[in-house]
Amino acid sequence: MSFAKPVLEKFSKIYWAVATIQQYRARCPLYVFNSAVPIEELLIEKDIRLVDDLNGNHHWGMHRIIQRNITGARVDEINNKFLRNSQKNIKFFPGITVAILPQDEKGPIPGYKDGDGFKGIDGFFVFDPSGEKAADPENYEGGWNYPYQIKWDKSKLSALVIDGQHRVSALRKFYDHRAPNSNELDSVPVSFLVFPSEASSTIESTRQVFIDVNNTPRRVSEQKLIFIDDRNITRRITSRVLGSKEVSEDEVDPYVKMLDDDAFDENLLDGALNRYLIAQDESDDEALGSYTRSHDSLFPWEATHIMTLHEVILQSILLSYGKGLANLGKKPDIRRVCELINNTILENIESWELEVGQDGSDGEKELKSEASKLVSDAGIKLFNLVIERRRELLEALVDLDRNEEDKSEIENEKEAYRRFCEDAASFEMASNHLRELLEKDLLKVQRVLSGVFRNLSFYRNVIASIENDEFVHRTHKFRFLVHARENPKARKRSALKKVALRRDLVNSYVDTLGPDQAEVGVSILKWIESFDEGASDNILRSQVGQQSIFSLFLVKDDASDRFLDWSEQQIKDFVVPINRLLENGFFSRKQNDVITLLGKEYSFSPLEGILVVRGKPNPGWLNVKKFTILIGLIEQNKFDRTHFKASVSEYNKVIKPVGSAILSEMKNDYSIEEIREWLSEKDDLERYITENRKDTICNPDLPNSENKVETAVKEALGGIYIEKVVKSYNTFTQA
Repeated sequence: MSFAKPVLEKFSKIYWAVATIQQYRARCPLYVFNSAVPIEELLIEKDIRLVDDLNGNHHWGMHRIIQRNITGARVDEINNKFLRNSQKNIKFFPGITVAILPQDEKGPIPGYKDGDGFKGIDGFFVFDPSGEKAADPENYEGGWNYPYQIKWDKSKLSALVIDGQHRVSALRKFYDHRAPNSNELDSVPVSFLVFPSEASSTIESTRQVFIDVNNTPRRVSEQKLIFIDDRNITRRITSRVLGSKEVSEDEVDPYVKMLDDDAFDENLLDGALNRYLIAQDESDDEALGSYTRSHDSLFPWEATHIMTLHEVILQSILLSYGKGLANLGKKPDIRRVCELINNTILENIESWELEVGQDGSDGEKELKSEASKLVSDAGIKLFNLVIERRRELLEALVDLDRNEEDKSEIENEKEAYRRFCEDAASFEMASNHLRELLEKDLLKVQRVLSGVFRNLSFYRNVIASIENDEFVHRTHKFRFLVHARENPKARKRSALKKVALRRDLVNSYVDTLGPDQAEVGVSILKWIESFDEGASDNILRSQVGQQSIFSLFLVKDDASDRFLDWSEQQIKDFVVPINRLLENGFFSRKQNDVITLLGKEYSFSPLEGILVVRGKPNPGWLNVKKFTILIGLIEQNKFDRTHFKASVSEYNKVIKPVGSAILSEMKNDYSIEEIREWLSEKDDLERYITENRKDTICNPDLPNSENKVETAVKEALGGIYIEKVVKSYNTFTQA
């Protein structure tokens, strides 16, 4: 048949497109119009748009963010290796995916407006092949998989690239944003996506499609997924902790309000952490995402890194499952989420057993009935998921016992259950259910994660310094923070070059102000330097320091059986002694505490051998556990073995690494024999070490190996120093 030639309209061009529908057992259908778009329409100010054409996602607010940023290196790679390569016999340019999104002056909005277009969408029109009358493939004689003509009103809808943005950017660069020659017939395959009215939100739907099509082969970085994945529990918790609102047309994003007001306003965040004070690489590809675990590359105004907040503190501490610190560092477990919702029901699930000959139907029914009384439907769905998987495990174990299978199979089944509980898929649910879960059952997790940081004195001090006019007017401080956040140079950091980098950032900010503004740059640098030394010296700004604080919180939480249900005042009370210790040098990476050993003065950090080794952070979960033990000793004023009526194993776990660090320093001045002899003259060694260790030190004629002597010396030195630390800092931990 012959088709009518597309006619230019005042809005978009008219495009031929084959109308298709995709569902694949999803809850809602997706309407896909497959077309071919001339190169010219991919250029700036034409029909097809990129996120950057809409003023950048930082102006939309975090709840409107849809996709990754454009990475210059990838654009150059496509441009140089493909488009400019004239040695190829043929070239094939892969298709792109474009979402038809409703918009207002601020960017995309959650839903289409009602109108007289396709499926009642205001501004999107589908015509039959003649181009003379509107058509819906649902009831048109051609049906689906048939060519139609489409157009849209560009004042109401944006045709936004959600897969292929780097390819489109490369094309723009290749043509230098000018239209191709008239004899060039190149076009690009395009799939236009239109969302159904029953979908919860066009923004959420677009995010979902973006994640699905972009996570292979080059995965989207976790840093970006935190803000665009509406279905994952841990990602949504982190985004909300950083002030992200739920997708809603009338929600006011706090960061957009700050930009509009040109002012830093902490009150807008409603208890959330300020994103300008949290480091983020802004790397969108997983392979490009990296961060320094020591946090040495943090700028002085940054309290932590987003991935420390997300993966280390939230996932590996607050959402680890099991009492005590044994499970620190493991993957988040969906049982922990259930435990935080209702620990009694979770205990009943985990203690549920089956006898030989039983099936699990009655137990499952009883547990689901118990779970049905929960406040939120989302919580009920989560518990039912765990109950069903627990039943599968128990029935498998009964079968194995009955058939006397290899016992290793039993362990395999238990391991499969554990893997299910830790699997990322177990943390996914429909966005509307997740929203309910976060606003009711898991609000306390967000309160703890943000509350501890917000009450730390170094975080509060940075906010106070931004909100006053010392050194330079607060408006310049805020504008500089925004500039530093958005500057591509800040995305690739090096601890060795961070001073030069921030100087470059200050200079580039001053350049935006116009001539004769150098004095502003000098003042900003003085402001940064005013809290630089304290920031770099503070072990609580390192990852291991922050692991330690939240692990200590978990110890306190376990002891009180609160399951993270802490009030704001209780969180503040927890942080008070930490701030006192910080202000009195306990968390210093420098060697502040002086102790006289063998007639010579030595200086060590109070956390030497635990969180600090010779002025550098000492990472590792074992060191985190030792820190919690040390804090317990300080709080209880236990400084030697006489304070332990039973096991002294925890005391030994602390004195050994501390003594090792001290001995390493003393060996620069004395031999091990001189140190042993000096210790042997002390008449109270039994306060720090066992009788056997004391004999090893005091009786050189005994057949002791060199290793035994050194171990005994380490423990004795560690005990001596721990006594000094406990006595020096005990008062700061008391209420």
